[in-house]
Order: sequence, then C-alpha cells, then structure tokens
Amino acid sequence: MSASNRYALISMSVCLLVAIWTGTALPATGDSNNVSLVGRWAEGPCYSTYLDGFRLYYSSGPSLVIADLGSMEEIGRIELPSPILDLAISDRIVYLACKNDGLQIVDVSDPSQPIAIGGLYSADLTNSVAVDGSYAFLAREPGGLRVVDVSNPAAPVEIASAVTASSPKDVTVSAGKVYLADGVAGLRIIDVSVPASPVEVGVFDTAALAYGVAVVGDYAYVADFFFGLRVIDVSDPAAPFEAGFFDT
Repeated sequence: MSASNRYALISMSVCLLVAIWTGTALPATGDSNNVSLVGRWAEGPCYSTYLDGFRLYYSSGPSLVIADLGSMEEIGRIELPSPILDLAISDRIVYLACKNDGLQIVDVSDPSQPIAIGGLYSADLTNSVAVDGSYAFLAREPGGLRVVDVSNPAAPVEIASAVTASSPKDVTVSAGKVYLADGVAGLRIIDVSVPASPVEVGVFDTAALAYGVAVVGDYAYVADFFFGLRVIDVSDPAAPFEAGFFDT
C-alpha cells in the first residue's frame, strides 16, 4: 500500500472514531449515511478528583466514578453527556462541570446508585465548578462566570453572570469572593457576597496563562501555564500582589 493510501485510510479511521465518540454525523457519501451511533466509550481522561474520607470521587471521560480507597474497589458510577472537567461536592450532591453540557447534578446519597437529578445546559464550554451554600459558580469559555442557584438541585436556575477579559479555566470560592484563573487575563477576583450581583474587585496579571487556582486564607495559589506556581496575597482583594513564586 502506498504512503498516500495509508494516510487516507488512517484519516478515515480517525474521522469515524471521532464521529462515533461525539455523535457527529458523517458526510452523506456512499454508504456512510447508513452508519448510526450505537454507543459511547464511557472511559477517558481523569480531570478531577475529590476525596471524602475513604471515598474517592473522580472523573473518567464522561463518567463519574465512586471508589472505596480501603478496598480499592469501584462502588458506583454514572455516565454523563460529555467529558467531566471538574466536580464539587456538597451534602451528598455532586456538581459536575461537563465540558459541552454545562452543569450536571448527581445525587450520591447511595454511592452504589448515583442518580442524575438536574442540570443546566450551556452552549459555552464549562471548564470548572465551585459550590458555596446554595450557589454554584461556573467558569465558562469563552468569557466569564455563571452564578447558579442550586437551592433546589433538581431545578438549578442561573441568576447572574459576569464577563471576564479572557476564558476562565478554573474557579474557586472563598469568603464571599470568587477567584477565576482567567487564562491570559490572569487572576480575577469577583465579589459574590450578593450572588445575583457579582462585581469584579481585583485583578492580578500572572504574565502568562493562569490555568488553575486554589485559595487558603489570605493567599491564592495560581498555576501559571508557562511560569509555574504563583503565590498571590489577596488579603486586600482590590490590591492583590505576588508574595512568592516557584518556577516549575
């Protein structure tokens, strides 16, 4: 077989696999329109984990998996519509950032039988989720924060949004403030003490690509895609400054 024929065969195979995985229709050429989606691969990359005692929750492609660390055995799982990029847990409810399908909510009161109970679709990519009390905060791409009332997890309602300068990759919430790792726009700090009226109160430019964020006390720890770990003092959210860094 010639190199050009091998390339064409490989390209066709890759396209077919992508179509089966995503459910995307193939062009109607020849008999290809007789091919229909019969299932999806329910395994894949692990983007997020959460440890609750000896119970581990983690994503595997579009599946939420629950495992027991003591026995190292899977307890339960549920497949969602698209890859899970992040998860947060509150009161035996798991909130999932599903890449192409927004917020998905799963009841894990019985970990062996997780049940999808609600969701809020988004046309944007949903990269991350954080939960505080009755509110979920979503990092969406492109451009912003979604604030969702989840007081009734079976019927979540978006109550506010805020446009940011770039495309947030990660979100966390602490003491009435939302911290967004906003890509090329650095760290954005948004006051959500009134959840229906989010207001940006501070910005710190991490110089490259802010990709992840965690907050402990007065410090935000930002994963910068090219320049490693940045430690930002956020004791005054309106005037954050770099307290240290570690170049990885």
